[in-house]
Amino acid sequence: MLKFKYARKNPVCPRAVFVDGLARTGKFLACRIISHLEKGEHAQYQATMEHMCYMFYVGSVPRETAASFIQFITEEQTYNRMVGRFLNTRKGDASSIFLSPHHEEYIERASAPSGEVAQKIFNDAGFIPVYPLHNGMVSGSLIFDAMPWAQLIHLCRHPINQTYKWFERGWGWRDIEDPLSFIPLVETRHGTVPWFAHDWEEQFLSGNAMERALDSVLKLQEADERGFAQLSAAQSRNVLRLPLERLLSSPDDVIRKISDFLDSPPHKNMTSMLKEEGLPIKNDPDRRQRMLDEISDQASPDRVARLLEAGKAFEQRWNI
Repeated sequence: MLKFKYARKNPVCPRAVFVDGLARTGKFLACRIISHLEKGEHAQYQATMEHMCYMFYVGSVPRETAASFIQFITEEQTYNRMVGRFLNTRKGDASSIFLSPHHEEYIERASAPSGEVAQKIFNDAGFIPVYPLHNGMVSGSLIFDAMPWAQLIHLCRHPINQTYKWFERGWGWRDIEDPLSFIPLVETRHGTVPWFAHDWEEQFLSGNAMERALDSVLKLQEADERGFAQLSAAQSRNVLRLPLERLLSSPDDVIRKISDFLDSPPHKNMTSMLKEEGLPIKNDPDRRQRMLDEISDQASPDRVARLLEAGKAFEQRWNI
């Protein structure tokens, strides 16, 4: 048994923004919006951050170790951005630096001074490093233990749309069968399941692909709510919660909220970026019903009833 605990370090940067939500909630769209703020960096995805949140959630690592590890990996990635390391230049990726209006500056950093000089230039300019997470809110308090100065933007989506998009993406079978799925798995006495199903594994394994997608969405949305409820008042003030539906239909309103939350005005290219993304998108009231019909054809009546109940609660919560 180790007689010491990992400890947090002095921060490399006074800012850190995490953009969180389930898969298919528009996180990378939100990240692109942030990159089109004057001080917003383009998002850097680092899976080990969220994996530590999952390991803590399932009880595999103590809080002190998980929090310290999250800070270390986040700070290391922030420094890499300061000096132009590990830039994603793959143009088809949502995290490609070429989607940012600042990409030339990122490339120039690779040939500029490193060390404390790079740190001072970055921090004096007030740049905001941004990190997307999948399902980090389930361990939201851990993120703030790691970096009390962090800010978190959390996106959610109507559970009917969310379920349909998960099934469409293959979640429900890819989780445990596809080698190109990188969702951490856990062994239970009933079989292998995704990390988030560790305490309802029988239900997960008994369902078909659609039912697994539906159950997973509802369970993760419930876990998000529990995670948010566990935050202190001070921590919750550093969280901005947004529904994807509002981002798609009223992007200007959402951009103002994000801009105010992060204290950085929009870049002059924000309007042209929204046009590239095809925003705003008009709401199609019949589309959700078509999704529900397809879900209902493949999921048990009791599951569909729970989905409808969750959908009504979501609509009331966000006035959608």
